[in-house]
Amino acid sequence: ANELGVILEETFRANSVCSNAQLAWTKLKGISFMGPIVCGTIGGCGGLFVLNGIEEIRHDIRWNIISAAFGALVVTLQVLEQPFCVLSALNSDICIDMDTARLTVTMIFIIAALGRKYFPETFLSASFNAKALTKKSRKMKKK
Repeated sequence: ANELGVILEETFRANSVCSNAQLAWTKLKGISFMGPIVCGTIGGCGGLFVLNGIEEIRHDIRWNIISAAFGALVVTLQVLEQPFCVLSALNSDICIDMDTARLTVTMIFIIAALGRKYFPETFLSASFNAKALTKKSRKMKKK
């Protein structure tokens, strides 16, 4: 029963990321490349920034922020910004449509969420902290 809740939550989150990125792209077309990525990321965080604003990411960057940014980036590069389509360098017929991108982002979110549930020691865990990882790698380089 809990798995069904995770699947539904991640489906809703992926839909929010894709819809917000698409909406930002239609409103800012030709003005800003980052608009859909930022709006999709904020939309996919589930209201994380409502109470504390940007202060929420001062100490750590949670996995839901990273995954929302990744989903918005996939939608923006593969669907909305066709000249930047990564796969179009190989073949112009390979770029995907919005429905396929939405399904891809949804599957990535679901797999990552179930992976966090069954394999909590991996980098996909809720305690994954990108800033701490960066600080740790800087300390290792100094040595």
